[in-house]
Amino acid sequence: MVIQISVAVLTAALCVLVVALVQTLRQAKVALEQIGRMTDEARVQVTVLTAEVKETMQSVTEVTQDVKGKMEELHSVFETVGEIGRMAGDTTQAVRQTAVSLSRTIRSKLEDKPESDGKPKIETIPWLMQTVRLIQSFRRKRAASVAE
Repeated sequence: MVIQISVAVLTAALCVLVVALVQTLRQAKVALEQIGRMTDEARVQVTVLTAEVKETMQSVTEVTQDVKGKMEELHSVFETVGEIGRMAGDTTQAVRQTAVSLSRTIRSKLEDKPESDGKPKIETIPWLMQTVRLIQSFRRKRAASVAE
């Protein structure tokens, strides 16, 4: 009889154990289903984010190319401005040399001819007027180039 009671107790314990195991497996199944749903949602979100990142990268690439093009355009503009500056410097130097040469020529002509009454000779007046016009013209051109 002890054997029968032991077998009955073992059977009852086994039934309780099976019931507990079934409940645990059901809970595990629910948890795995939730994990599966979360994984699917994460996949969808990753796909959406990947598409957004690709669009953003494309926009960044376009902006970068646009900026690069603008920089190349500005580079040529700056080169042109530099060349204009060098030409203006050369022109200034040429005008200075011309003015010095003209001044020396006028001075030497005046020194070569004796003064009759202390007044400048009539022949030197056109030279002086031409020098004044040349300097005024140069100043106007320089002011116009600076204003641009």
